[in-house]
Amino acid sequence: MTKKLRGDHSTTRCPHCQSDIEVGADPLVGDRVKCPTCKKVYEILWLYPIELCQATGHVSTIAESTIPDV
Repeated sequence: MTKKLRGDHSTTRCPHCQSDIEVGADPLVGDRVKCPTCKKVYEILWLYPIELCQATGHVSTIAESTIPDV
């Protein structure tokens, strides 16, 4: 669930603890956000509605996963 705060800042729920996470006014796919409660770091996967996944050290792209090894 995505909701707007004052100043057009959006929030979404933390998948782990269900706290509100502020994602800013103009979030982009690939942006990273941190839950203020449980301190987990998430990457934005989708914007409408905002969908998060737990961030890893390596950010893979669709292009990397679809290129066959030669």
